[in-house]
Amino acid sequence: MQAEEGWTLMKWLAENKDALLVIAAFLAALTAVYSAWRSAISAREDRRGQIREKWVAEFRDGMSEWLSLMESIGSLSDDEAERFRRVENSFELSFDLSDQTIDELRDAMQELRFAMSESGRNSDAFSARSRVKGIARRIVQTEWEKAREGK
Repeated sequence: MQAEEGWTLMKWLAENKDALLVIAAFLAALTAVYSAWRSAISAREDRRGQIREKWVAEFRDGMSEWLSLMESIGSLSDDEAERFRRVENSFELSFDLSDQTIDELRDAMQELRFAMSESGRNSDAFSARSRVKGIARRIVQTEWEKAREGK
């Protein structure tokens, strides 16, 4: 009986080989489309991650420069004052203003600016500077995590 079933299956395959070839070609095409779609998604995630990594590096460098210039806010040359404003404006233009952490950072930066202009290097200025650095570190850490995930 098994020999008869095997023969029937072979006969069916022989009679329907064109249909089977069409199904195989369709499955191959479907697999190729799916593979291309997944590759495009992966490439997009990689690009997002690279863009975010670049933004984080620029943010970190800009924050470092801003803090350095803030140290001597009362005695900046014209060129340094211009650089200070350019860095500050760059932050304003690159921030996601709907992010609550950015609001915290902007407030802390303003607090530091006020503390430095009022009294120079005292405990208020030190506290404000530490607060700016702490918030900036949180932003960098969060953005690095997003970059690793490709978001």
